[in-house]
Amino acid sequence: MGHSLDSVLGYAHIVYFPRRTNSMKFTIQCKWLLSGMVLILPLLILSIGCGGGGAQEGTVTGKITLDGKPLPAEPRPHIYLQGTDAGGGTAIIDASGNYTLKNVRYGEFKVFFKGPFPSTPGAPTPVLDIPKKYTSVDSTDITLTVDKKKVTFTYDIKSDE
Repeated sequence: MGHSLDSVLGYAHIVYFPRRTNSMKFTIQCKWLLSGMVLILPLLILSIGCGGGGAQEGTVTGKITLDGKPLPAEPRPHIYLQGTDAGGGTAIIDASGNYTLKNVRYGEFKVFFKGPFPSTPGAPTPVLDIPKKYTSVDSTDITLTVDKKKVTFTYDIKSDE
């Protein structure tokens, strides 16, 4: 009397028969495995060969000021980019107001500013002394388009907004 055992993927069907000596004789039927390889292999080759070379990326540099002056140094201000589809980036704004964001994927971004993430889990994020509308992706009206290798983005935040 024969017993059957299906593989986990269902590609191979193994049938074994006990011998008089209680040893097992294995017969492997691989018809589904072979037909699956015939279908999948060309798709795999096409997906490797037709790659677009990856997403294009650029570098964004610039200066952020508050009423024409550098942002307060404490808490250390950060610029954030949030993409409309995915991606983004963040960089520290130095004491002069300058920043550099590298490896930013081409696309449209909302720009906002925050203090650094707290070093202690659960501690509140330091608040920058700038109008609240510029501190959240949901409230900012600043947008940026990255569509070339080097983009310069300079912005003067007005404290009366």
